[in-house]
Amino acid sequence: MVTAASLCLYVRGFILQSRVSVLPADLDPASWSYPALVEGTAAGDPGELRFLVEGRPAGANLAVVTADGAVLTAVPVPANSAAYLAVTGFSGACFWLVCAGIFLPRYRERHVPGFFWILIMYGGAVAIGGVFYQPDPATPDLVFGLLQLTCLGALPPVFLHLTLTFPERHLPRARARWFVLTVSLPAAALVVWQAMVFLRYFRNPGPPMAGALAPPQVVADVVMLVTVAIAFGFLIRNLRRLGRTRPGKQARWLAWGFAVGAAPYLLLRTLPQLLGLTPPLPAGADRILELAVPLSFVFAVVWDRLLDIDVIIRRSLLYTGIAAALVVLLVAPALILLGRLDVAPPVRPALVLLGTGLLAGFAYLPLRRRLGRIVDRLFFGLGHDSGERLERLREKLADCNDQAEVDQALLAALGASLACDLRGVEDLPDPTPWQETWSDSGAPGTRPLPDAWRARGFVLGRRLGRPAGPDAALLVGPRRSGRAYVAEDLAFLVQAVAEAEDAAARVQLRIAAAEEAAARRRLDELNRLKSDFLAQVAHDLRTPVTSATWSVRNLLDGLAGDLEPRQREYLESVRDAMGQLDGLVENLVQVSRLERVAVEARPETLDLVPCVEQAVSVVRPLAEAGGVVIELAAPEAVQAAVDREKLLIVLVNVLDNAVKYSPPDGRIEVACRTVGDEAEISVRDHGPGLRGVADPFTKFAQGRSSPHSSRRGFGLGLYVVRQYVELMGGSVDSGDADGGGAIFGLRLRSTAQTGRVSP
Repeated sequence: MVTAASLCLYVRGFILQSRVSVLPADLDPASWSYPALVEGTAAGDPGELRFLVEGRPAGANLAVVTADGAVLTAVPVPANSAAYLAVTGFSGACFWLVCAGIFLPRYRERHVPGFFWILIMYGGAVAIGGVFYQPDPATPDLVFGLLQLTCLGALPPVFLHLTLTFPERHLPRARARWFVLTVSLPAAALVVWQAMVFLRYFRNPGPPMAGALAPPQVVADVVMLVTVAIAFGFLIRNLRRLGRTRPGKQARWLAWGFAVGAAPYLLLRTLPQLLGLTPPLPAGADRILELAVPLSFVFAVVWDRLLDIDVIIRRSLLYTGIAAALVVLLVAPALILLGRLDVAPPVRPALVLLGTGLLAGFAYLPLRRRLGRIVDRLFFGLGHDSGERLERLREKLADCNDQAEVDQALLAALGASLACDLRGVEDLPDPTPWQETWSDSGAPGTRPLPDAWRARGFVLGRRLGRPAGPDAALLVGPRRSGRAYVAEDLAFLVQAVAEAEDAAARVQLRIAAAEEAAARRRLDELNRLKSDFLAQVAHDLRTPVTSATWSVRNLLDGLAGDLEPRQREYLESVRDAMGQLDGLVENLVQVSRLERVAVEARPETLDLVPCVEQAVSVVRPLAEAGGVVIELAAPEAVQAAVDREKLLIVLVNVLDNAVKYSPPDGRIEVACRTVGDEAEISVRDHGPGLRGVADPFTKFAQGRSSPHSSRRGFGLGLYVVRQYVELMGGSVDSGDADGGGAIFGLRLRSTAQTGRVSP
């Protein structure tokens, strides 16, 4: 749409430019007295007089009244010669044709938008030619003067952006944007300033308003010169940095185009006008030199391969020739037939031509596709079977078992599809999260190939992501036929690499799954051996522990005679230690039972208070030995569905843990209550708390040693607590209590539910 609209503006601007008039050469406006009236409009100096005359039609009588009352009659003549108009029209047409024919079809490619907008605005400024006065201030042709101001104001920032990014970005993205924005804002402000002054003058033309036209024009010219000078500085710096590389050649074409095409206009026309000097260039010379701009852009783009020359030739020339030949072959017989008809109704030739044209139009696309495949294969060595080649590659990749096989399958597929002998895969030391393609010729969307790879004969590369280890670079050498790689080759390369990456990911998943399965089998075997060991230890310890416990109790009961106080003290210590060992053995037995055989719970509805009291009585001797008081606060009855034997084991383990961590003269608070349809038993101590233990109910989970007891367990008691409570359909939790200490909560169902735990 922009391109079509610009063509209309170019044509209209050129027509208006051909109508610009000047005073005859035999008249000298500098000798007249001012202010002078031109058709009723005052002119304060010769420059303003020329400006007013430009809008008057050539050949018409023009009355000028000078300040001293003299009345002069002048006949304006065309300001521009036929040669000048021809050069201007040809120059504007070249700008537009390059935009429409070369850059517009590839507008989405890298760098192309910058080239497109520079050419479209530069060509607009050339076609419009200059701002001139129109007799009617309301005429739509005033917009052309505003368009030229906008084009000239926007060109320097766009040129600066292009020099900062083409062919490579040599400033950080944030700095480049900030720099271009800093230049664009003043340029936009100047355009607005010039437009406002321009429109104010045409609303009220005269010497006071004419004086306001010069300052914004001078400032705009100065800003243009400074901005272009800065852009040239960046361009020269870029040339030195790139050297004689291929990107350097692209930058040199850009520099050549602006040096030959734009510098004469800036240095030999704009700068002398700012200094009040006569421009040394004759009229039309800068228009001829401006043709270097679109020409240099085309060569710069060709070097950068943003436009695929093979594709241009194949589709723009060969296919167009095929279409023309098709139309000729279909229309020519119809014309010959009509020529042989002596008498025919007037409508018959029209119908025949219309039918022939429709037939040619319907046959064009299918024939173009078919002949295009033949031309691609015969003249360019291109195939259209990329889908089949990718399918064959997928079949080979499906049988790969490691990364090396994936790489070999990928290299074989590329060698067969791209007809190249040199190819390889190399690890990259610095993996990055994005994909890149490198090209020696600068193909679309690619980065320049590093010199180290180019020296080894590679011309094309693609980053190959790997699920394990560093990323790799897939490198490809030139074709055996010597033909350059084109867009279809790059598309196949990218798709093939994507397939290889997917295949490598699947291989890695299979390897990881196999390793995980092997690790799981080893872990299951270790768990089995551990369970067997615990069961054997529990079985072997139970008999001697029971025997030793009974022997100590018999000695304390006096069955072997009276004991001295010191002997009794030692035996009581042995009895307490044997009690602890008996509890440890009991936990080992319970854990072994949980892991080796199916454990069932057969709950029945019971009053929990007697169960809690029984557990407290079992633990109380151990608590009293440490000076710990157990307080039981319970209502008259709290009922729940529990397995009495297993609940007693649970409560003894929880109370034993609380006693172990309670300080001397401390207390343990036990409470039973009904919460909704559940019964809750809470046990709180006043020890150091859990101290960061996330889940004390896991197997072998142990916090720090108690500062109030030397007893040390295996982390099995609370594990048995959770297993048995969940077996009875309840749940457990723990946490640090307000005011210090730990609190454990047991929630049990009020209705019976048979549970079963399988090993």
